[in-house]
Amino acid sequence: MNIGLLQRYLIMTIIKSTMVVLTIAFAVDLFIQCSNEIRNIGDGNYTISKALLYVPMIIPTDLYSFFPMIGLLGVLIGLGALASSNELLVMRASGFSLINVVQAVFCSAFIIGIIAVSFGEIAAPVLSLQAHYMKQEAITGHPVVQTKKGAWIHVGDDFIHITRVLDRASWFGVTRYHFNHQNELTLIAWAKLVEYRDHRWLASSIRQTLLFHDHTSAKNLENDVWDISLKPDALTYNFDDAHQMSLFKLYDFIRYRAEAKLPLNRYPLDFWQRTLQPAAMLVMMLLAIPFVFVSARFGTVGVRVLMGVIVSLGFYLVSQLFGQISIVYRVPASLGASLPIILFFLLSVYLLRRVR
Repeated sequence: MNIGLLQRYLIMTIIKSTMVVLTIAFAVDLFIQCSNEIRNIGDGNYTISKALLYVPMIIPTDLYSFFPMIGLLGVLIGLGALASSNELLVMRASGFSLINVVQAVFCSAFIIGIIAVSFGEIAAPVLSLQAHYMKQEAITGHPVVQTKKGAWIHVGDDFIHITRVLDRASWFGVTRYHFNHQNELTLIAWAKLVEYRDHRWLASSIRQTLLFHDHTSAKNLENDVWDISLKPDALTYNFDDAHQMSLFKLYDFIRYRAEAKLPLNRYPLDFWQRTLQPAAMLVMMLLAIPFVFVSARFGTVGVRVLMGVIVSLGFYLVSQLFGQISIVYRVPASLGASLPIILFFLLSVYLLRRVR
């Protein structure tokens, strides 16, 4: 596809307006998140400075989920400004067709989509993960270290390695290292599953080794109560939050839960919605084109923004509706995530055909 001078001009205009919308969205989310964090300041060692460091690190995850709306508003404002100044009208009068406008929007969506996916699926989960670790350690005093082979938690006299965290109250493949007050290792225990029940941690399928000065003693236990001074509610990090995982980790998490015959809940839906996020952004940006020509008659930015918010809200509500239907009626998650995109794509094609 050959990109002409006017198309490059449209692409730059759309990208610039999208960046403006992104900046505004960042500022609004920053204010909201800071307001939410005020109530946590003072818990443990969680100070204002740590809150101001925590908030910007979790915002990219929020912004990535709103990128279809941001892209739509970017096109509405960018092309709308050209329509208000009659530049778009002059372009079309000189032979610049609607197909050329669609091509420019498609190229803009492709460029913005690559940047958004690269940041939203690579950098954002890492930043959010580190932010929650920092907040957890500040509030609870229990630091967590994430490695490729699991998570480490330091609680009192215990160092605990967790291969997989199923949720806050269920850990799989747990190794416990217990030290006495002289910092001597006295116990090593591995449990297949550790669950928090009746205000205590219950371990099952245990291989335990007691270490003494002159000998060791090993035994297998079916069940045992582990005296760990940690409550699930004390963990500020949502181990099972799909938004805190990269797309590859989320896929691995879903595959493991399926193999372990654990409830999948809405994890497959979250996976497919994130996988189809670039397609959703492209459809929403294409859907903005007919609204640009309609709102050009009014010539006000406020009308275009209002129309964009209404359309974006409609897409969000339809996506949530189809998502819940797919969960309740056991419809494939891929279908529940793709149907709203297909419907809004058909709507955009219909409206584009009506543009004169």
